Formats: sequence, structure tokens, C-alpha cells
Amino acid sequence: MSALVGMPAQEVVRHIVKKNTSIQRVHFKIVAKSNWSLKNHGVIGGASLCRNDVLTDGIGCLISSMGEGQMLTIHSPVSVFQHRERPHIPMLDFKILRSEENSKLLAACLAERVAAGSLPKGVLLETERSYHYYGFGLLTEKEWRRFMAESLVYTPAGAHLVDCRWVGWRLLYGAAALRLNEKNPGLGVPRVLCEISK
Repeated sequence: MSALVGMPAQEVVRHIVKKNTSIQRVHFKIVAKSNWSLKNHGVIGGASLCRNDVLTDGIGCLISSMGEGQMLTIHSPVSVFQHRERPHIPMLDFKILRSEENSKLLAACLAERVAAGSLPKGVLLETERSYHYYGFGLLTEKEWRRFMAESLVYTPAGAHLVDCRWVGWRLLYGAAALRLNEKNPGLGVPRVLCEISK
């Protein structure tokens, strides 16, 4: 079993930053849950943490400082040392409902894509109702757009696994975004279900 299983989403971000030594800053948004939708994100603030703050407890401090009814989202573009272009952390939001059968199906489909070279190695996380994915490597803007587009046309057994509306809006905004803290009190944070390596 991978040491990453059970890891909360904010620790996954820390793991990705640790693995990618070029990352200088990671960008976040604070969102009002009551105003959140795919189109209108209800953004009420933003934060940019330097590498050292992410590797210590900067994300935890951000979450602790938020008010009731707020959630923290990470955005895929990151700032890197001595480079103007902002590469992306690969992220996906899935629409299939969380179940033991769907967990196995999704893990197998993602492993197939990693083996084929169309998906970076990463982790699959469980949310309250569905799943999130984070890749460990960084993608250029061109690679990220292709990665997002490919997720729309990947339909094993004739079904879309990703949340297509989420992908569409993320492509329009030029950045993916996933939440790090709990959506509703008492339901927990997204946590690693399994590592996707081959």
C-alpha cells in the first residue's frame, strides 16, 4: 500500500511541491460556499504562498484563518524559478458517484492512461460524493490544454468519467481549481484513495 493513501488534499499539494523543485509559488482562492457554482465561483479573496510556506504549514494556516461557509481552492498554474511561463499541476474533477465499484473502475482507467503516457503519475482522491485527481509532474500551457481536452474524449464503456462542465469552464478560465478543505461541516476533506503509477 502506498504511503500516500489517506493523505488529505493539502498534504498532496505539499508532496507535489516537494517533488517539483522548480515551483516557487502556489496560488489559492478563498470561496464563499453559498455563492459557488461552476460559472460564478464566489471568490472572496486570494492567496499566493511561497515554496517554503507550502512545505511548512502555510496551507493549514490559510484554512484555519477562513470564516464559516468558506472553502479554499488551489489553482493549477504555479510560478516557477527563472521562468515566465506558468506551468500547471494536472488536476481533474470527476462526476461519477463514489462507490467501491467506481473506485476500482476509475483507478483502473487512470492507470491505463498513465501506462499509455497520456496521463502523468499521480493520486486519486475521494471526496464526499465523487473523486479528484492530482498529477505529480508539471505541464506546460499547451500540454495542460491537451490534457484537459483528452479528459473530455476519454469515455471507457461509453461514459464520461470527468465532470465535463467543470473541464469546459476550467479551459475558458485558463486554470483548473479543486477545493482543499471540507465542503460541508462534518463530511471531511478529500483524501487519497490510491496512487496511480502504472
